[in-house]
Amino acid sequence: MPFGRTAARVLFAAALFLGTACSLVAPAEVPPVAEGDMFGHWAGTCGATIDFAAGGTYESGDFPVENEAGGKPPRITGKGEWTLMDRVEGVAPKVLLEGEKEFYSLTLVKHGDGFELHQWVGDPDDGNDCTYRR
Repeated sequence: MPFGRTAARVLFAAALFLGTACSLVAPAEVPPVAEGDMFGHWAGTCGATIDFAAGGTYESGDFPVENEAGGKPPRITGKGEWTLMDRVEGVAPKVLLEGEKEFYSLTLVKHGDGFELHQWVGDPDDGNDCTYRR
């Protein structure tokens, strides 16, 4: 039986849930988020951009990705599908990005009356993080 995209998403979500059980942000701190709240252009403090569209698609520019060698993360431009994981017991809400070859995770964090997206790239001690706002 072939390993499909749906199965890959389920496995990624399960791994994400287990890997972020000790999330720095409690889910109760973020107001309820609907898919429509995500639509539009988001600019990152790191210079990256993400454009979320209806129908679950996105395009990104200058997006930082994991660098196994450490140091400054490489950047990519791409597109793919996104999924909002608004509430999972005990875990901060996330947006999952499925690119051409990789999965990425952004955490929703309270900001004023709304929220922003936060991305950690690699070891948090390296300081390679990015915060996205509309």
